[in-house]
Amino acid sequence: MKCKRCGNEMKIKPVEIGKDKQGNPIYNTYAFCYNCKTKVNLDKQREQGEESKKRKSSNKSREKNVKKKKKRNSISLPFKFSRKKKKSKAKEKKGHGFLKFIFFLLVLAILGTAAYYNRETLKKWVKQGNEKLNEEKGKDIEKEKQINDFENEQIQEKDVKEKETEEKNQHAGQTEEENGNAENPMQEDENTLDKGEE
Repeated sequence: MKCKRCGNEMKIKPVEIGKDKQGNPIYNTYAFCYNCKTKVNLDKQREQGEESKKRKSSNKSREKNVKKKKKRNSISLPFKFSRKKKKSKAKEKKGHGFLKFIFFLLVLAILGTAAYYNRETLKKWVKQGNEKLNEEKGKDIEKEKQINDFENEQIQEKDVKEKETEEKNQHAGQTEEENGNAENPMQEDENTLDKGEE
């Protein structure tokens, strides 16, 4: 067996620990490292290893038994109901909300002080922003005026064209009436002649 500290070979010797009721000596095997000046009880290590194996196997068997009992006796759901956990989550949320609120107030205080100490520069920035907005509004108003003027011109052109077409229609209607009146007297004369002959 090798030493865990230095890596040298350890010497294994039985050491008398005590005596039993009959007076016989009890021995445990120890491993000695003379370089590190350490000794390790090998019998205890073996017992601890065996106990841990028993515990693991017993835990596994318990888990299997519990699972079997649950399957037999009740319906298993994919989630668990527990009131204690919900209450603790609610408390955590309240705490985080309070911290967020305090952080928000701190940020507001910092911004307020910064604005107070730099109020002259902020006033200049506000004036510049207002001037730019007014310039943009003036440009927008000019564009709207141009668009309205153009629309008004188109409407006036349409009105003029409609009036011209109405005048032409009226003039054409008058010429047709005149032409119709000129033809009608001849027809009347013919009708009168026909009537006189009869």
